[in-house]
Amino acid sequence: MTSRAGRAPAILAALACACVATARTARADRDPGWLYDAIVHSLPASARPTTRPSCLGDQNRRVELTHRLTVLELGLDLSNATPPGTRASLAARIGQATAAICDPMTDVNEVFGEVRAASTKASQDVIDGVFSLYFENDTNDFTLFIDAESDHDYTGGVRMQDRRRVAWRILDRLGRPSAAYFGGAVGANFYTPLRIHPLCDDFDLGASCATEDDAWQYWLDNEFPDDRPFAEWRYAAATLDLFWPSKPLVHHTSALGEEDGVAHLALELEGGRVGGGGFSGKLQRGWHAMLRAWSEGTDASPREPLGWNDPDVAIADRWSGNLLARIEQDLAVIRLPRQLVLRGSGDLSCAVGGVFVNCGGGLAVRFGWQRGASFDLPIPQSAKGATGRGDRESRNIGLLRQRTPLSAYAFARGDAMGVLYNRLLDNTIGSGEPEARRLPYVVDVTVGVALAVVGRYEILFSNLVRSEELRDPPSGRSWHHVGQIQLNLTY
Repeated sequence: MTSRAGRAPAILAALACACVATARTARADRDPGWLYDAIVHSLPASARPTTRPSCLGDQNRRVELTHRLTVLELGLDLSNATPPGTRASLAARIGQATAAICDPMTDVNEVFGEVRAASTKASQDVIDGVFSLYFENDTNDFTLFIDAESDHDYTGGVRMQDRRRVAWRILDRLGRPSAAYFGGAVGANFYTPLRIHPLCDDFDLGASCATEDDAWQYWLDNEFPDDRPFAEWRYAAATLDLFWPSKPLVHHTSALGEEDGVAHLALELEGGRVGGGGFSGKLQRGWHAMLRAWSEGTDASPREPLGWNDPDVAIADRWSGNLLARIEQDLAVIRLPRQLVLRGSGDLSCAVGGVFVNCGGGLAVRFGWQRGASFDLPIPQSAKGATGRGDRESRNIGLLRQRTPLSAYAFARGDAMGVLYNRLLDNTIGSGEPEARRLPYVVDVTVGVALAVVGRYEILFSNLVRSEELRDPPSGRSWHHVGQIQLNLTY
């Protein structure tokens, strides 16, 4: 049984809808011309009638015209929840019916039925959620993912995330319909110095280096002071992704009129444990043990990491948190023959908290068989929502599922960031000794490919190249490669 408290919101919502409908009908009853003008103003220029019907001032047909025009206005509201190509054809159909409103043979109910059928199909294609898995591992070159001979700087990471569409219309009040996805994530990122297990063969020391302890002490005294410590960042996060239509600066449209760009605002609030690597140490040891088993003890076998949780070479543990924000905007959308799309975008991002304080920006290019925008959420078509009029169902907006069985594109992006604070470097290690000096900036370049199958599964392969973060790194290294794999399941 529903309680009175549970029925109250529903009753208030029904009363509000009734008031809106009554107010709309009352205004139209006073002047059907007002209702006609509202419809024409909301239609795209190509679909607007060229002449004003003469029957709008006929007092004997006021009630009839009010009813017929109200049906067309509701249909126009409902059409806003359909894809751009469908929306354009429906607008033309509604424009024709509006122009012929004086003709009693014009069947406005038939037009409304076509709009409802298209809207129902579009709502079935909306993505309600995305489940994602991320894996990262450093490499020595453009190797995709596994490299047994590379472990330094940002050496690996894992992340699991789920995002679901919510019925927020945050930007509707500003006249900009939005799609909102709220979610949660857990993850870990871990970092190591250049040598995770020093051996005498790594140094030209001759007979003075006879054991692993000798190699460790030499590395600790001579090389480690200029290197980064062992460190990890384990966290749980709440995420919010907002999408809204935004016309790009440069666009070339197809006959369907699908030139709309998309803007994306991503917010993430993280909280977790930064420290010397209890979880990351176990993960890296297990990963290396598996690779050694595969390689059967060859020279390429990764070494057993020794420095995790060692106060001489690992940072001290503490709880911390961070707030991340990023906004990305389409700058150019160019549609080419054979359904190819070239899309360029720019972004600005900032992180503030006890782990990182930085700000920067970047540019991205995507080319291939894709539709709409492609940011963190996969399957790149976006649905343009209603304009604030109409009922709840007509404002069912979100990302649309790709209708083609296969979508593929290549992407590249570059980012530059100024770094004010990095907890993984700007602090002392567990023993209280100072760490290596870092540079105040970092540059990332990422290239990769994405493949989406039957509008539900997506896999992305990429390689990130990051500039050196330390001012005087050992061995004179300058750039660092990280292989990345992202798996997405939409539902």
